[in-house]
Amino acid sequence: MLLSTHLTDHLKAYLTLLLDAEDLLSLSLVSPSTYVHVLLIAWFLSLTQMLRKHHGNFTYHLPSWKHLYFCPRPSAAMARPPARPSIALPTNAFTSDFLYRRYCRCHMDISSFTPPSVDPRIPRVSMTTLTPTLFFGQYARRPVILTDAISSWPSFTPGSPQQWTIESLVARFGDVVCRVTHNLDVQPPIRMPLADFAAYAAAQHDETPLYVFDQHFGTTMPPLLDDYAIPSVFNEDLLAVLPPEVRPDFRWLVVGPARSGASWHVDPAKTSAWNALLVGRKRWAMYPP
Repeated sequence: MLLSTHLTDHLKAYLTLLLDAEDLLSLSLVSPSTYVHVLLIAWFLSLTQMLRKHHGNFTYHLPSWKHLYFCPRPSAAMARPPARPSIALPTNAFTSDFLYRRYCRCHMDISSFTPPSVDPRIPRVSMTTLTPTLFFGQYARRPVILTDAISSWPSFTPGSPQQWTIESLVARFGDVVCRVTHNLDVQPPIRMPLADFAAYAAAQHDETPLYVFDQHFGTTMPPLLDDYAIPSVFNEDLLAVLPPEVRPDFRWLVVGPARSGASWHVDPAKTSAWNALLVGRKRWAMYPP
């Protein structure tokens, strides 16, 4: 049996990724234990099934990925799953620290969490005193936090019509289709209108949510290029000598709700990058150089 008591809850959860939607519905009726497994990891299973079947062609208009699998758009005819008999939920006979932790991670409020103090090995340097010569001499091969770098950007100016928030971006570019990604390696890449993504981000309770990671915003939303300025220490762009058709991607718009983010990785072609945080908080974790 797939969910044998000899398997850990962690392994059971990932084995279910091999099943399609109909199999998951059947599995949930095997026993109270399997019902709870499918129910409490439904966000992960149904998200996977949704992305495999519909990719970005959905609107987050229903309360769960499980519902959206059968009705991805409000106008679509509801393709209801086959009728199944009801099953009694276990009361005191079932416990799982693994499922409980996943449930908590999906629903906990992290807005009040105190971020850890910045590692003293990562220097903080003001752009008001930093020159390109000083930057390349001392900081080009190590992480550094640059302060006073974006205060003059229209995208960061409160009250500016060009200020970047999810609401203002949707008002300006809600119909623009963006690339959306996830820690799951879903192919082909997911693409969806920015307005649909914003509706999803506001309503979801996923453990690792989808987030916008779009490298084409400079051509699909060109006015955004006027909303920020490249810091002076990064003005030298060696890739600019390449023809546009062979130049690697070099800029990204990243928008994500709480709990979203990437796992450990090395940037494409092992390049370095600069990141500007305009809204909210983001935590970077790095191996020591």
